[in-house]
Amino acid sequence: MNKIIDVLFTALKSVIRFFLARKNVALRFVYTLFFAVVLVISAFSILVLTMVQFLILFVSIKEVDSVKSLSHMLTVYTYKVMRYLSLNEKQRPFPFHAIPDELEPPEAVDLTNPMPVPEETMNPDENLAAAEKIEPETAAETEAAAEKESEETIILDYKEGEEEK
Repeated sequence: MNKIIDVLFTALKSVIRFFLARKNVALRFVYTLFFAVVLVISAFSILVLTMVQFLILFVSIKEVDSVKSLSHMLTVYTYKVMRYLSLNEKQRPFPFHAIPDELEPPEAVDLTNPMPVPEETMNPDENLAAAEKIEPETAAETEAAAEKESEETIILDYKEGEEEK
């Protein structure tokens, strides 16, 4: 019975030494689990803020700067969390360090103007009349056009009289 206990204690000591040697990895793993939860919460928050922003935009046709800046700050924070989770950054994000500054300023987007319509576009009645005027091509004309498009020009990579090396 004492031999079994000695073997178990020896095994336990080796396991403890193994984990103590990798203490930093285990600690990083715990932080990674914490920031994975934070990432899900911040991504959901960005989604909710985006929907709120669009609802306000549909109703008032004006952006709300406070919602826009909050979503931008959360986006930058989420980027920093993802860098930490993927082992691309050593510094732990916000609760352990300062809130990150913006990486690049947000762009001003003007959604109040309607999309420009080209003057060349015809109304549906004119499109129908134009389609009726066009006569269908014959099969020979179609094949000739296809052959003309598929012809390739051969370009020589060396000059005449020059030997390949």
